[in-house]
Amino acid sequence: EKEIDFLVPVIDVSTRWNSTYDMLLRALKYKDILSDTFFRHKDIDLIKLVLNAEDWKCVRQLIDVLSPLKTATLMVSKGGESLMIANVLSIYNACTGLLTESLEKFECDDDIYFSIEAALEKLNHYYDKISPIVGIALILNPTKKKNYFKARLGWKDSWVDTVIDQFHSA
Repeated sequence: EKEIDFLVPVIDVSTRWNSTYDMLLRALKYKDILSDTFFRHKDIDLIKLVLNAEDWKCVRQLIDVLSPLKTATLMVSKGGESLMIANVLSIYNACTGLLTESLEKFECDDDIYFSIEAALEKLNHYYDKISPIVGIALILNPTKKKNYFKARLGWKDSWVDTVIDQFHSA
């Protein structure tokens, strides 16, 4: 009736957090159609399932919180390419930063707040597992070394370029 393609619902899979994001995004996109369908059937059990404005606000907030994590997941799994651990660190830092910012948006007694705290705890657990090799990875990554020489040691670009040229010629 609404000339909308028939879509199979995106199902939440407990072992894949990004399925929650995909499910919420799809539900938000078609919220009006869902509500219309439920009310049209005049079935009280279906009508009870219709989300109110506060529920949809919560859905939007969850999407906002999960969006950077979805992006990070896609970056890490992009095309099956291997990802250097030094690059994982920047993704980790971005995710933890965005999640920490999200904590400020929610009340301490809010379920979303506790979920964000749990996500941060899980990310920190993963970081603790890889931390012994992080330093070595940074030392071995030429881009990180170059940035270190410039930012920390105050080397001029020309000095860094000269050292790199000498390395290549050797």
